[in-house]
Amino acid sequence: MKHRRYGPLGVSLIVAGASILGASLLLLGSEAGASTGIALLVLGGVLVVLEDSRPRVSPELSLLLMRAGYDNLARLLEELGLRARAVYLPSSLCHGTPRALIPLDVTGESLGRIGPVEERLVTRFGDGRGDVGLLVSTPGSDVLRLLPEPVGSSMDELGAALTTLVAGTLDLASSVVVHEEAGHVWVSYRGVRAMDERSVWAVERTVGSPLGAIAASLVAESKNCPVVMESELRGKDTHTVELRVVTE
Repeated sequence: MKHRRYGPLGVSLIVAGASILGASLLLLGSEAGASTGIALLVLGGVLVVLEDSRPRVSPELSLLLMRAGYDNLARLLEELGLRARAVYLPSSLCHGTPRALIPLDVTGESLGRIGPVEERLVTRFGDGRGDVGLLVSTPGSDVLRLLPEPVGSSMDELGAALTTLVAGTLDLASSVVVHEEAGHVWVSYRGVRAMDERSVWAVERTVGSPLGAIAASLVAESKNCPVVMESELRGKDTHTVELRVVTE
């Protein structure tokens, strides 16, 4: 069933506004009536635009898709016995889409140079024999498409991009604070909205929470370097993510 809230109301207001405006100008000569008609036309136009801007996929369906993806990834990680932290890669290393690389044989602490990876589930990421991992999508993989412009390299530009996404488009928190020191980046979300999600330990241990994945993907894109999520700290309405930039 398709719910339409703004469109029909907007069209009704446009029709009413046009009728009042026409009657006021042609029959009554009333400036007050003409002003009312113009106001109704403007309001109706805004409602019609809002109808077109509503998401094509409902939040409930998005949540179901995310849960299914997390459950499938958790089953895969448990089956393979993987414990390593994921390495978040920028789009420049993943054919245009930021993804997370889960190493099969290393912990992420001693990673060497990571070059461009093949667009496949099991992929090589370095020159060593053991440089093999799983290349997976996360909630941060498609966030770049929601931004009006590319992520900048400065902390101010990174903070603005995260705020636009998390506090604006996705409405997951009220504000974002970003801090960098000694190769580490801290992303602190304030006023975090309650999310109806199941905690999948196998996934959160490896790729982190959805908010963590979004932060890691944008930091990797901003720095144009691989990033590892060191920790996540949750409060009552706060969420802080510590990220380490992987350099050669």
